[in-house]
Amino acid sequence: MLAAGGVGALVGTALLASPETVGPDYARDRLIAAGSADTVYTDVFDKARHQPWPARWGGRALVNSFTEEWHGRGADEQTLAGEYTATIRTSEWCTRVRRRALSVRSAPQVR
Repeated sequence: MLAAGGVGALVGTALLASPETVGPDYARDRLIAAGSADTVYTDVFDKARHQPWPARWGGRALVNSFTEEWHGRGADEQTLAGEYTATIRTSEWCTRVRRRALSVRSAPQVR
């Protein structure tokens, strides 16, 4: 992209799929196996984790029980944070896929 004249690129997902990524193998495997219908473009994880990313940079995540419950509902950060913490305590950890991120983050139960 830069060779073509771009001044920058968001390539987090490609880096998440690489063998050098930070995080567990199961996370990378789930990412690689996922299709476009298995993801959602959402900000619920940023809000739930109090990560103040600018609204213009959303994130792509694997669809899971948390995104199914909270994506698009307009919940405030406190509500999302409380639900996220409660869900993590009672659910299996899974992969958080971010287009802009360079690390694997965790989230509740991936389908």
